[in-house]
Amino acid sequence: MGASKATLYPSLDIWVKFLPLNAISSERKDILQILIDYIDEKLQNKDEVKLNFICTHNSRRSQLAQIWAKTAAD
Repeated sequence: MGASKATLYPSLDIWVKFLPLNAISSERKDILQILIDYIDEKLQNKDEVKLNFICTHNSRRSQLAQIWAKTAAD
């Protein structure tokens, strides 16, 4: 039997699936598209993708950003 994919708590999983992605402004989406294209190219080439989350005032923000990135990737 293959390894099963890790899942979030059921209530959080439902919440993530219904995130209002349309709340992201088109200007911000244009900026983020550069990052999306870079990650997509790395994945297509079977290269490792490394992201750094740096926060200058509150370390928990960078930790939460890392968690949300992992959630989105999964």
